[in-house]
Amino acid sequence: MFKSQWWVDLRFEQERRQVVSIALILLLAAAFIGVVGYSTYQRMQEDEKLNLSATAGAAAPAETPAPPLARGLLETASEMVLNGQLSDASATLRDAGILVNRLNGIVAWKTGDTGTASVAFEQALRLNPDSAPDLVNLAGVMLATGRAPEAVELLKRAQEKSPDDVYMANRYLLARFQAGDVAGVRKEVHTALELSPQNSIPRIAIPGAALELAAGKYANAANFLYAAKKALSSRVFESLVEEPPIANYRDKPELAPFFPNGSGGAAPQPMVGPTPSS
Repeated sequence: MFKSQWWVDLRFEQERRQVVSIALILLLAAAFIGVVGYSTYQRMQEDEKLNLSATAGAAAPAETPAPPLARGLLETASEMVLNGQLSDASATLRDAGILVNRLNGIVAWKTGDTGTASVAFEQALRLNPDSAPDLVNLAGVMLATGRAPEAVELLKRAQEKSPDDVYMANRYLLARFQAGDVAGVRKEVHTALELSPQNSIPRIAIPGAALELAAGKYANAANFLYAAKKALSSRVFESLVEEPPIANYRDKPELAPFFPNGSGGAAPQPMVGPTPSS
């Protein structure tokens, strides 16, 4: 009996030390990202005057997300460890690890290090393969580095996991368009409009606008965008029109109403949290 209790106490102590060690590692990682993010922000403030971008023609975040969310998760996990809630602490540490990797990827992306960004988003996805923000972020890096087919597969996964998410539906079709599947996207847009015009507008109006823009039919594209703006929330609409298939034509007079800040608007932004339509 004594030996059995001793063994239980030993296993508990080993698990407690393992969780505490992970928490300390993640805390150090979060602190490191905070320092890197702050110095990056200062550097970007200087670069902005020279109109420098993080990557040539690539989507990059306009601001570095602060890491307090990760610190909050770590504090919660620490309390759980002290209270003996090791299973809950492990789950919370997983969430913290996802966020730390995501933030690390965003900082790397912002500074033009797309290789490190890809690895960081992939590490986040290892912890949660269904993480929508990290699927979208990794797809964004791939689109920016000429790996459109891989981006399409990632966004297809994200769209299948959230079939009712109109943001994901639009991003998936836009990625297919960017990958060269123009005929396939056109077929889906036309079929949806024939079957149910009103219900399909939120899911296909932005890709429909991209098709018309590529064909030089700017007035038609504007009609699609007016319909999308009416059907979508402002947050979803503003996120989608900043994608290259639309934003690359922002200097066209027909598109002026959709870009009130002119031709120098913000680039597409990585996702720190849930999708815009969540």
